[in-house]
Amino acid sequence: MATAPLSPARKSAWLVLAVCIVTVVGLGSLIGGLTSAGEGDWYRNLEKAPFNPPGYAFGIVWPFLYTFLGIAAWRIWRSDAPSRNTALGLFGAQLIVNYSWSYIFFTLQLIAVGAIWIVAMIALAAMAMRAFFKIDRTAGWLMAPYMAWISFAFVLTASIWLLNP
Repeated sequence: MATAPLSPARKSAWLVLAVCIVTVVGLGSLIGGLTSAGEGDWYRNLEKAPFNPPGYAFGIVWPFLYTFLGIAAWRIWRSDAPSRNTALGLFGAQLIVNYSWSYIFFTLQLIAVGAIWIVAMIALAAMAMRAFFKIDRTAGWLMAPYMAWISFAFVLTASIWLLNP
């Protein structure tokens, strides 16, 4: 038995989903790769808290988080809610702040600014998550692991700041 082909609208929706995921994951990976290449001995030689995960953990966690964010953004994009553009604007703003953190921390080596930057990231992500929840609860929940991770990232960055005066 043959299955019916996807309608053009459904094909378009799946294409947008793929673009959302590839864009969010791809930009995050690109920026992470560019900024971590410059970290060298500086980061390795910093004093870190005992609960600081090994470096490879970040390379495992971030692609999953970015995939969830891409799916969440896609779900909001599909919505016809009047607040859709505001929610996506908040999402985009927090993503820009997220992507720029690596440059501030690793390339410029501004630990204190990095810690403060994460506070801004958390605030924008919380606003985006709240806006997502109002439109699509699943999209809001897809941001929850990201919120937990960036909150943990703040603790890690603040501990590096305190341990390396």
